[in-house]
Amino acid sequence: MQLLISALHFDWDSIEQCLDRAANELELDGVELSLHRSMQRPHCTLADLEELPRASARFDLIITAHIWEDLAQLGPVRGEQELLCWLDVCNKAGIGDLVVHGGSFLDRKEGLERVRDLLARVTERLEKQDVALHIENHYAYDYQNCREVLSEPWEFVELFEAVRSPLLGFCLDVGHANMAGNTEALVRQLSGRLDYVHIADNHGQQDDHCAYGEGTVDWPGVLGLLQETGFDGAFCIEFPVRLNMAPFGMCVTDLCERFTRDVADTSDGSGGQPKAAGPAEPLAQGDADLVTICQTTTLWDAAQVKMWLEDEGIPCAIVDSNMPIIYPLGTASMTKVQVRRGDLEAALRVLREQGRT
Repeated sequence: MQLLISALHFDWDSIEQCLDRAANELELDGVELSLHRSMQRPHCTLADLEELPRASARFDLIITAHIWEDLAQLGPVRGEQELLCWLDVCNKAGIGDLVVHGGSFLDRKEGLERVRDLLARVTERLEKQDVALHIENHYAYDYQNCREVLSEPWEFVELFEAVRSPLLGFCLDVGHANMAGNTEALVRQLSGRLDYVHIADNHGQQDDHCAYGEGTVDWPGVLGLLQETGFDGAFCIEFPVRLNMAPFGMCVTDLCERFTRDVADTSDGSGGQPKAAGPAEPLAQGDADLVTICQTTTLWDAAQVKMWLEDEGIPCAIVDSNMPIIYPLGTASMTKVQVRRGDLEAALRVLREQGRT
């Protein structure tokens, strides 16, 4: 097994401090980062992701990420675009695993079909890039009218029968399963796909994310069931690890008593993780003859443009600038991407190839 912690559940200011605390203070094997299109706290910022390859090189940690997308609402076409963008982020940042919910949809059957068709579109890219995608169980479909798909075993069974990929797996959220009352059924029916577990407690009614042992989850029963069915994947702590450290210590002790902890192969210096692509040469402060090639309505769009350009070796930066706009992508905003004037023609070609005309 591997022991990870969600970056949403302990305190840190920089990505280096995040990894340092996980490795040296908490003595864990990895961190699950939180990725949202806002690129704002409490999720990772663009600066965090740019620093991540350098920071992770200093620590032997597994780096995974939870992406906050609603797959059912996005549907196959738009959802494929979003997931491929997140895979670009993984490639550049050195993230080897993603966790995502199925999402919500008014018509349950149609929502499941939309998720299935979307995932079928991205499995080839997952396998080519060697990034695992773990689909997490959520609240019961009728819980407070949320209409969340992929909470019951039969939904996952249908999904995995329709979309067959060794890199598509099941993430058991123990807290969500406790609310739905189907923990044992999920584990037993999906043990062959179960490779990631979120550790969180609650009282069976709300998604409280109580500390370990402070809710109604039968932890000896759950861990015993996982042990019985041969689980040998990642446990990710999803409860607060701040002032009261006792539940954290008890959780780690219980896990280590039942499961064998893996040792990462660090012979290549990567901490057992995929190697991140080398960044393009950065633009220097005060670099002369810069031009703003595009402006976007969101930082997420600007980050996508930046990734496309850097993948082609074109140095660029997201800045707040009053420089002339050559290639607008939407209504005016202060989120802009700059390149050197000499790279303008190549950068425009990249944007056209991405359909951003």
